[in-house]
Amino acid sequence: MLGMIAVLLLAAPGAPPGWAPPPPLAPAAPAARDRLEFRSGETLEGEILPRMEDPARPPEHVFVRVTSGEVSFPRPQITKARFDIPGRKGPLESTDLLRIARIAEHLDAAPNALEACEAAGEKSPDLAEAWERAGALAEGLGEWARAAAALERLFALRPDDARVLERLKAARTKAGGAKPPEPKRGMEPPIEAPPIPEPPRSPDDGLEVTEPWDFQPWDECDQGIYRIVPNPAGTNRYLGIHWQMKPGKRKLVLGHVVPTTVSRIFRFDAFNASSMPIEIAFAADNGAGRYLESRTTLVAPGRWRMGITFDLREKAFKSQKTNWADFSDSFADGTKAQKIFLLLYPGAATSGFFYIDALTSPPEG
Repeated sequence: MLGMIAVLLLAAPGAPPGWAPPPPLAPAAPAARDRLEFRSGETLEGEILPRMEDPARPPEHVFVRVTSGEVSFPRPQITKARFDIPGRKGPLESTDLLRIARIAEHLDAAPNALEACEAAGEKSPDLAEAWERAGALAEGLGEWARAAAALERLFALRPDDARVLERLKAARTKAGGAKPPEPKRGMEPPIEAPPIPEPPRSPDDGLEVTEPWDFQPWDECDQGIYRIVPNPAGTNRYLGIHWQMKPGKRKLVLGHVVPTTVSRIFRFDAFNASSMPIEIAFAADNGAGRYLESRTTLVAPGRWRMGITFDLREKAFKSQKTNWADFSDSFADGTKAQKIFLLLYPGAATSGFFYIDALTSPPEG
């Protein structure tokens, strides 16, 4: 074709003396080293191209760039595909990586599709589609730690999406004690405490945080630093928590002794200054061997969650009595808490900052 074009150009009238058409362009070298295996037993290395979505191309054909040019094969001839995602991270944009992910899924290469979606998310952290698809692919592959990491990023973008929250909690539960993934470069929590906005309302009276809680790291963290953080804009004070978790650990515990004159209702505001969503739970000990622990609630990054309330009178806690499974126990018999606990589950975030404000114990109505 290129030769025919050259002949026509040479024959075209009005060409300047001594003019000659440029030489044909050499085929572009493959930018990635993908691999296809065929039913015949043969293999081919090259760059699988995102052309299946092009309506001008034959349907169900897979296009591959090799050293000599571009070739295509019907999908039924291909038995296995392997995509070189690391070779594509640099040159391709996020949207192109998602197109590669779709082709990888079509060729039953789900692990490569997951890798491509994660790469797209790393390039464009606010691209919800990348984290949505990465979470779904990881769930399908049973890669629960990777599913939780992707869904944490998705929930940060969609903090009001209840479905994403349920998927995130399920993935974290199924990930169990698996070592959480390391934060991606550029996403590590800052060393210095970040600034936080003033809460939307003034704190209530009562157990306003003015003194540190007793910090109980148990065996769950390398180091835990708690400190009272004055609000630069006023006299309000926060309990600032900075943690750094050991690999594989999942929980951080703060304890606070309370007077028996307080009610069985506890309310506080929380601000997550970390880059990932954090699950928190509340627990209480009556000092005589009864210990209750709540379900977790999630605090999205970068925003205050106001009026988090735990009512020890409600049958909404697990305990030894419920075999630590059903959330159906309570202090409804008039038992009071002598010590309360805040449990933090940071998920994939290995370090970060969390703030508690306006801890109160409203009267029982």
